[in-house]
Amino acid sequence: MTKGKVVLVPFPFDDLSATKVRPAVCLTNPIGQYNHIILALITSTIPTNGT
Repeated sequence: MTKGKVVLVPFPFDDLSATKVRPAVCLTNPIGQYNHIILALITSTIPTNGT
């Protein structure tokens, strides 16, 4: 995976009872010995409080 790429990732529910596949964007290239990456969830939900 490379920085800026959109990927599908299984995100867990708050109670960890299940997961749902959601899109995310890679914020970094692979980092360190284990090639970890940082992802950000992509959503179309607009906050109602304006922030």
